[in-house]
Amino acid sequence: AMTKAAFGSMPPAFLDSVILHESDMDEPKFDQFLSSASVAIFPFDSSYAGYGLRTSGLLVDCLWRGIICIVQDNTWGSSLLSDLGLPPELLVDFERLTPDFFQEVLSNLDFYQQRFRDVVPRLSQYFGPYVASNALKQLYES
Repeated sequence: AMTKAAFGSMPPAFLDSVILHESDMDEPKFDQFLSSASVAIFPFDSSYAGYGLRTSGLLVDCLWRGIICIVQDNTWGSSLLSDLGLPPELLVDFERLTPDFFQEVLSNLDFYQQRFRDVVPRLSQYFGPYVASNALKQLYES
């Protein structure tokens, strides 16, 4: 199980607002949970080969809602955020983060929220062709 210790470089004020949810939720609870979020953190292990081509449904759900996503660099998520033109400073190496990083995000929350909201209308244009080509890659590389 993941604990808040996994986010050790975060300042205490930020950690106090981190919610780790470890049980299943029905769709209405899931929607309510995500609707309350302003930032989602995806510390995927970039050394794990499975994250190279696999998608993250939660990341996609967060993008559709305009939630700020902080992702591990060199993963599918970081490629997606780059392709969408989202701020490169949110593609990070979680092992090298400092508390200053999180302070910077929190200090500029409005800026980042607007950047993510601006992407929402383009998502359906992006995901149609992307999902199809990604599925074909996975099929032929298996």
